[in-house]
Amino acid sequence: MSLWLSALILYEAQRQRQLAGMYSRETSLLSEQEQQQWLFEGGYPVLAEVAKRKGLPRPYINAQGQIEAEESWWAQMQLTEKMKKRQLG
Repeated sequence: MSLWLSALILYEAQRQRQLAGMYSRETSLLSEQEQQQWLFEGGYPVLAEVAKRKGLPRPYINAQGQIEAEESWWAQMQLTEKMKKRQLG
């Protein structure tokens, strides 16, 4: 497919969405929890996988796309299995 045709298809999709009012919503169709999940898992896929593996909660992603988390969350993210065993034993 040519670049020109791709651009035309994207333009038409945007035009139709704009006519349908999809860009002028004041609130999202997604809940705050769903938005946070998408932001964390999509914006920080490696950290999301580590947090999931360690059973840690998702941190808050602010309006600038930055992670806002307690120091304890960051400490747990950095803790290796070897370090964990050393702390316990």
